[in-house]
Amino acid sequence: MAAIAEVRRAAPNLGLLTIPLHFMESRSNVEGLRDAANFAAENRYNTLQVAMFPTANPDGTVRDFAAETLQARWVIDNPKTALETVRNISYSTGVGIDSVCFCSNPLGNLADREHLAAVILAGAAIGARSVVTFIGNSNSLAREAGVPFQGEAGRRFFLDKVSEVFNPLVNLAEERGIELQ
Repeated sequence: MAAIAEVRRAAPNLGLLTIPLHFMESRSNVEGLRDAANFAAENRYNTLQVAMFPTANPDGTVRDFAAETLQARWVIDNPKTALETVRNISYSTGVGIDSVCFCSNPLGNLADREHLAAVILAGAAIGARSVVTFIGNSNSLAREAGVPFQGEAGRRFFLDKVSEVFNPLVNLAEERGIELQ
């Protein structure tokens, strides 16, 4: 084990985003996290960026894209078990969890906004440093509101929408000691 620690220290600090592993083998939650950590350790990664893209929407419809290495809802419902599990996996592999990730556009999608809030809570519960997310465009929202999405009016509409959606999420993240990236 000491030799592995020495090699790991000599390697650059590499983080593995777990999305590609989801497509190679679709195990999720504890087994998927353990698989990802083992793969990371075998390939000299130091940390994981854990994907939390759910397979279904709250209404039960299947999402276009899913990669759920760890289920945010399970972590929230079982915070002590989740933290202990993450610690055990990290200890046994030498790979930590740097961040959790949900990069869907919450600007026009309430379900994605609510899931991003759940990912923030889950990340805090397992000791992640940050949540990686995404701010997409609001062209369809601007179109629905009758605002041209180019020029100053579109820019102002976009910035107002980002403030409206992300300010509560930023506040939640700050309250939980999580960075949004």
